[in-house]
Amino acid sequence: MLVDLPLLLWQSFGYKRIAKDTRTKVEHCTITESEGTQLQIGAKVEILDEARCLYILLKSNDGLSRPYGNGYSITLNQIKLVETGELGWTWSKSIEFDKE
Repeated sequence: MLVDLPLLLWQSFGYKRIAKDTRTKVEHCTITESEGTQLQIGAKVEILDEARCLYILLKSNDGLSRPYGNGYSITLNQIKLVETGELGWTWSKSIEFDKE
């Protein structure tokens, strides 16, 4: 499944337990698209931390909440932009490791 994720950096996020079925609640990271700042493709980053959630709930700019991670694993990583020193959180799948 191909999913277009906005390439953004968030200063923070929240955790929320959301019902997966009638008996199970699963922890999600919650983020709001409008609170993110644009990341540049190819920016050098240092990974500092990883969120404990395996699912993400994104409140998009159109006001709808969309779950991500159902059927595949995705979380958030805390990163430091090497060029500016800015810290924030972004999709784990948006980070490409150097092939050195």
